[in-house]
Amino acid sequence: MVLFSAPQIADLTGGTLQPDSGNGIVAEVAGVSIDSRTTSVGDLFVCLKGERRDGHEFIQAAAQKGAVGALITEPLPDSAGAAMPPGFFTVRVEDATQALGQLAEFHRKRFHLSTVAITGSVGKTTTKEITAAILGQQWKTLKNEGNYNNELGLPLTLFKLDHSYGACVLEMGMRGTGQIRKLAAIANPNAGIITNVGETHIELLGSVAAIAAA
Repeated sequence: MVLFSAPQIADLTGGTLQPDSGNGIVAEVAGVSIDSRTTSVGDLFVCLKGERRDGHEFIQAAAQKGAVGALITEPLPDSAGAAMPPGFFTVRVEDATQALGQLAEFHRKRFHLSTVAITGSVGKTTTKEITAAILGQQWKTLKNEGNYNNELGLPLTLFKLDHSYGACVLEMGMRGTGQIRKLAAIANPNAGIITNVGETHIELLGSVAAIAAA
């Protein structure tokens, strides 16, 4: 399934497309990757900056794996740009994580399906698995795997959606005020489950009341 065209990515994120669309870019994105080691043919590679590594260092590796473009937050050196395969594009944005969420939110809204969001201090994963198993009796059901319950993992999960799915169950983790609201805006759920509110992350928010409000 084609997820986005290069100009569409620029429009959705407010980013700058290079080369610009006037140069006849026809690249189509079939997947999204944040790890050059697992990049597949047709992917958009999202360059994220971590504490130890900078995704911009791995654009060439991603291109060699078949990525057709990259989401960047800083200009590429001329030498790196010259080494890219023909037709490779970049979209430069202010915040790559935010742009990833914007793309996932748009993709999610293409589908009319039952979507359940699950959060809480404990029991999220078990509740997610049970809910997905129940819905899976009726529909093909997408769920996030492992620790894909944050601002990176949830969008990457949503990019797997296609018209074969009838339901989606998404666990959402919280590490600060407003994070669940942001994840819910991306996922656009029509049902939600809060397993409980306990003292997990109290060191970040200060009180159980603040955790509940977050």
